[in-house]
Amino acid sequence: MSSPELHFPVWETRAWTLQEFILSKDVIFCYCFTGDAMRDVNLLKENGSSSRLPSPTTELRTPTLDRYRSSSTADKSTFVLEIGAKKVTCTFEREYMGLSLSSYLKNDMFGPAMNQVIGRSTINKMLLGMRHEPSKTKVITTSVMLLSGRKSTVPEDMMYSVLGLLELGDFKVSYDVGFEEARMRVFEALKPDNLAAVLGTDWGCHQETANKNNDSALPRIIGSEPTIGIVRNVTTSSAIYTRSQGTRITSRKETFRLWKDLARTQSRSTAVVRATLGSQSSRLMVMFCASVSDTPAYATIPTSAIPEEDIRPVVLSGESRLSDEEYFHKDTKYDKVVQLVELGVCFHHALFPDPGDEKYSKHTALLTLECEEPATSVVSSGCLVNRGTVLILDASALSSPVTVHTVL
Repeated sequence: MSSPELHFPVWETRAWTLQEFILSKDVIFCYCFTGDAMRDVNLLKENGSSSRLPSPTTELRTPTLDRYRSSSTADKSTFVLEIGAKKVTCTFEREYMGLSLSSYLKNDMFGPAMNQVIGRSTINKMLLGMRHEPSKTKVITTSVMLLSGRKSTVPEDMMYSVLGLLELGDFKVSYDVGFEEARMRVFEALKPDNLAAVLGTDWGCHQETANKNNDSALPRIIGSEPTIGIVRNVTTSSAIYTRSQGTRITSRKETFRLWKDLARTQSRSTAVVRATLGSQSSRLMVMFCASVSDTPAYATIPTSAIPEEDIRPVVLSGESRLSDEEYFHKDTKYDKVVQLVELGVCFHHALFPDPGDEKYSKHTALLTLECEEPATSVVSSGCLVNRGTVLILDASALSSPVTVHTVL
């Protein structure tokens, strides 16, 4: 009963099952074991509940089976089927926080897989919440965000498996075009409000094809490490993608100074933030920012001279910025002026356990793209180059008017 198939079922790793789960009204998990595992199944169930009483067992003979035994509770049923010397045990469970209860019982919360366990719990709570309180924005955002952690036999199905969730039921699918081409076609077909919800679901910019497709603002789906401990509840008004021009976003944009400061208490909570936001291997980092648009002098004065009330903690991906060694080395500086383009307002779960930081434990935050002005004249004038996603732990951080921006 300690098999990984039970506690980490392959069902939760497949691309197509994501859409199946979200669109289902009810979910029942079935596990089959060779032999008579009735006692083990019941013990596993009893260890995971407050009741230690064994479940009542019924034994029957049928025209096709030599022996049939069943044991049932309110949320679980187990059957042992016997034909001659052959025995098979089947157990059926209703979902518990998005999975079967048995899949949680062997998890080592404080072991080496802590991030995976916390991240998995966060994912399943989000999925369960969407099924009981469906929201178009949450469904689209979360489905694309979680798809990157799944697999499909056919590469194109990494996009086609969520067409129903993306409201593209009439999309003309083509195979033998490769994942990248399928991805481009799907993003080009998305409605402006749905594409706006998708932006920022991948926290590392798509550098490897940025020059070819002008699409670094879009999620990669395959090989990305999204941050899942946030729930988007307000998105930018619209967005449209074309390969020749990039992603046009109708939103707010402001200039900020972004820097690293290990002396601040929030910086020491980086490990907690990584675990709580569900990141298993991506390198999330805690930094700080101040609006240069509001106060131009903040671009050049020492960061220690910026008033505390104007400094906002941010969580960002370190993929295209600093290695872990550079981030935690006190002599390595990170201090730059960037353009932050608004993507939407989020509820986040970035816990800062230090005293005095309760206001950041669960707060409304602002999801943005960190952008830079292009360094060469090859890029169209007025375009911005995406460097990754930044979560500002203050939804009121931007006050500029809504305009149209093109992000490459």
